Amino acid sequence: MKKLIIGFLTGVLVTIPIMLMIQEPKALEPEIVYVTPPPQPTPTPQIIYKERLTDLEQVVANTKDSCVMIYAYRSDGSGEQGSGWAYGDYIVTAKHVVEEAKKIEIFTDNSNTASRGTIEYIDDELDVAILKLNTRTLPSVTLGDSDTLIEGEKLVAITSPMGVKNAIDECIYSGTIRYDTGTFITISEGNLIGGSSGGAIFNYSSELVAMVTHGNKGGNDAIRINDIKMILEKLK
Repeated sequence: MKKLIIGFLTGVLVTIPIMLMIQEPKALEPEIVYVTPPPQPTPTPQIIYKERLTDLEQVVANTKDSCVMIYAYRSDGSGEQGSGWAYGDYIVTAKHVVEEAKKIEIFTDNSNTASRGTIEYIDDELDVAILKLNTRTLPSVTLGDSDTLIEGEKLVAITSPMGVKNAIDECIYSGTIRYDTGTFITISEGNLIGGSSGGAIFNYSSELVAMVTHGNKGGNDAIRINDIKMILEKLK
């Protein structure tokens, strides 16, 4: 019996330290790791190129709808082809294009169908005629100041040479020339051949500064708009 008790006590003494050494494992707490996102690259700004008209293109865009091609027919079967431009409710052209015409056909820039025109006024001193367009109204040109032209200044002519409607021609103001009939401006480096009479000449501010009267080799004569303004005043 004594041996049994001693064995029991010995077992207890051995077991207690072992149980003290064996503990319930602690639950592992999750480790929170803060990750800093990598810096984002700064976006490169995109350059958006807006379409821009050149100076010449802008003048044409502002004025071409005001320009016309003219055919005049006389009773004897002869005819004349010329050019013109709109001012208010009227068409202005060279007198010799439409003088004594029985029928006048006017072709606008956006149409190949002729509109009828009638003569409203012919100036006896300048080569200028005023027509009335019977079927439609065109945008009016803006009048400039021909006295401010500088020799060598680039200009833009919109005329209908040889029946080519509203051809665009860059030209140069080359000064003035005097005839018995008056003072005109001279345009060089322009292809203002037959059919251009009555055509418009603009500066680069899209203002009308002259009207072609006659073309010739080496230069072209044009009536100063300041001389035509006196006639246009009579239309009001």
